[in-house]
Amino acid sequence: MPDRPLAGTLSARMPTFIELLSCAKHAETKPKRVNKANPAQRGWDIALTAELEGDFSAFLRINARLPELCSAGLCYAATAGGKVTLLRVNGEHGAHSNPDGSRVVGAHIHGPTPTQLHVEPPAFANGPRHAYEVGAPLAAFECWQLMCWLAQIHVASAVQRAVHSSCVTLNQSLLDLG
Repeated sequence: MPDRPLAGTLSARMPTFIELLSCAKHAETKPKRVNKANPAQRGWDIALTAELEGDFSAFLRINARLPELCSAGLCYAATAGGKVTLLRVNGEHGAHSNPDGSRVVGAHIHGPTPTQLHVEPPAFANGPRHAYEVGAPLAAFECWQLMCWLAQIHVASAVQRAVHSSCVTLNQSLLDLG
């Protein structure tokens, strides 16, 4: 495995997808609520620490009216570059096509293809577009858990409780609307 630049060191190159996805990341601060333009959208951002230089963050987005319309993802911003989404887990939001023409139906993961794993992320403006079907419906908290597992994010128990509580509270408010 190639040497990885440690935080605070200068690097001559941008890490590849596989280096960014496989490095250990930690979520230790509670999620920060973000205001969305659409009142039906709820959003939270979580700052991450990692062994690589640059800024990692995770996000969770949920449609308050249709909680199966949810998304959890991992973002990376190089110290000298723009922000890119490295990985995104989506709940079911309708069928759509992959760049290769294949169709995706149901919950899915947007991530790099095997040939993209050793490429630097800035080559993709908004991150990988290829989607892999999960094969089962995913609720918002399940999207969060799967994304954290895939991205090797070690989540502090207080953060996990806060994310779970946000998802449960949202689901409860939908039930209260009757």
